[in-house]
Amino acid sequence: MTIAPARELLPTGQVRERALELLETEPWGREQWERLANGEFFDGMESWLPWLTSEELVLGDMLHSNALVLLLEPKRLRDRSSELIAEEEDLARTLATTWQALDLVGNPQPFPGLHVPFDRVLSECVSNVWTVTN
Repeated sequence: MTIAPARELLPTGQVRERALELLETEPWGREQWERLANGEFFDGMESWLPWLTSEELVLGDMLHSNALVLLLEPKRLRDRSSELIAEEEDLARTLATTWQALDLVGNPQPFPGLHVPFDRVLSECVSNVWTVTN
């Protein structure tokens, strides 16, 4: 399979409409919501995806049963997945303060995650999965 360069997020009518809603409910992200509502493309726009869609879809969900998935060093993949999620959570806490996205008692609001746990990546996959370790 060849996967050509593509965007993870397109400013479709549905995305633009959701961004307009977020202007009212999540004012801390006003600058990004306005850009998305206007249909603009910008670096990092994919990081706003968790607020713009309720569907959690990963590559493994889209593979057919005749596909083959090869995981090289799955422990390393699992560890890196955990690291990414921890980094994202740390960044969210920092940004919540910067953006003043705090709840009524001053705690950061929970932000939806961009990354999924390693176990979720292939949980819905119907393809054959092979692993290769050192």
